[in-house]
Amino acid sequence: MQVDELLELLRKANLLESKTTDIQLEEIVNMVEKYYAPETTLKAKLEQEKFDSYIAANPMLKRANQEAAARKQRQEEARKRAEQRKLEAEGDSQGEE
Repeated sequence: MQVDELLELLRKANLLESKTTDIQLEEIVNMVEKYYAPETTLKAKLEQEKFDSYIAANPMLKRANQEAAARKQRQEEARKRAEQRKLEAEGDSQGEE
């Protein structure tokens, strides 16, 4: 049985994401991970050492994130400048009246 099949089975039985039960998705994930090899669990994959080696093996990820953040900041600054120009233009037109 695949994990997605198990989740669907639990949903159909109203044992997951139901208003009448307290079982949460996290609990299901923990139960499923008990029967898998420890190195394949989410907890093992998120250990700092493995994360650091993953980042070292994929250096573009970090740079891509930095570039996206820089692009977002430039867009925000451009929006603020446009807003400021609009306010100045409105002030100039009111001063002429």
